[in-house]
Parts: sequence; structure tokens; C-alpha cells
Amino acid sequence: MAVMASVFDDTQRATLEALCDTFVPAVQSDTGDPVEREFLARSAADLQVAAQIEGMLAEAMTPDEIAGVAGLLDALAEQGMAPDTPLEARTQIVHGMRAADPDAKLGLTQVKGLTMLLFYGAPDANTGLNANWEALGYPGPNSPAPSPEEAPKTISLATVEGEQATLSCDVCVAG
Repeated sequence: MAVMASVFDDTQRATLEALCDTFVPAVQSDTGDPVEREFLARSAADLQVAAQIEGMLAEAMTPDEIAGVAGLLDALAEQGMAPDTPLEARTQIVHGMRAADPDAKLGLTQVKGLTMLLFYGAPDANTGLNANWEALGYPGPNSPAPSPEEAPKTISLATVEGEQATLSCDVCVAG
């Protein structure tokens, strides 16, 4: 998956890739089960998790929020977080940052959550399946999601003008 919008520089992007691979590293196994062996050998980089995260952040976060994540990535890079850093050292960098700064701990927890969500749950755009589902025993959805033509959105939106408005409805979703 290509990055939808680039919000990080090359160093920050490489740091994010190393961080995601710290949370979901490739593990060599001598198991006789080829599905299990392939699953364990798959890292976050193999599913382009960092690029997916960057695309999600670009779509959902404000510039100030993105700057905060970029600052976290810069701090990790200063500590030595890089793709060629051994896993054990990357893990120690994460533990050190989590212990040193509550804001960094929160940011790292959020990146870890997104990494896990995308690695284990996000379907491939071409196949509609996630490469990990077979190893987890999940067959995937029974059918692909319907197209907008097949399942049009039927909830109408009301436009409110002025300082006050009175609405009459069964349910009101604001936001």
C-alpha cells in the first residue's frame, strides 16, 4: 500500500518502520507447519504497516498532532531506533522512552495499537484478505463489502444555519 499523503520525512518514516517491526518482528521458526512458519516469519514491514499508519495519520490528525508524532519519531531516532538496529536494542529504546516520558508512553501505546490492528486485521486492498488470517484460523468475511451502489447511504444530513436551531428527530448524532 502506498502512502496516501506524506507527512513524515525519510528519517521519521524509517523510524516508524523500525518501530512497527519492533512491535511485530519477523521470527524464524523451525516448526513443521508451513502456515505457522510463514506467519512467524512475517513482520509489520511485510504488510507495509508503517505506510498504512502514515496514511491514516495524514487523513485523521491535525498538523499539530502530526507534529507531536513526528517529534516522538525524532526522539526515537536520536536514541538509535533504525531499521538496522538489532531487535533487542530497539526493544530497549522503546522501554526506555516509555519509562522516561508519559506522553511518549501514550504515543508508543497508540502506535503499537495501530500496528497490531493493521497487522492482524486489515485486509489487503487487492484480495480482501489479510495474510495472517489463515494462521489465526479466521476464514475472512463471507462476502466482500458492498459497493456504494449496492448499499447506498440513506441517512440524510441536516444543515443548520444561524446561531440556533430546533430539531425534531428520533436520534441525533452530533460531531
